Amino acid sequence: MKKLFLGLLLAAFTLTSYSCRETTEENVENDIEEVDTDLEETGEDIEDG
Repeated sequence: MKKLFLGLLLAAFTLTSYSCRETTEENVENDIEEVDTDLEETGEDIEDG
């Protein structure tokens, strides 16, 4: 019974950490795209100025 409980606990921990990592990767990709867009807009503003 103890082994079953520990196995389920390990499986839950693994799934949770995988889910967090996936969300973090998506957030990083979105942040990179936002920074890229901001840099392009700043470059255009400099050229216009």
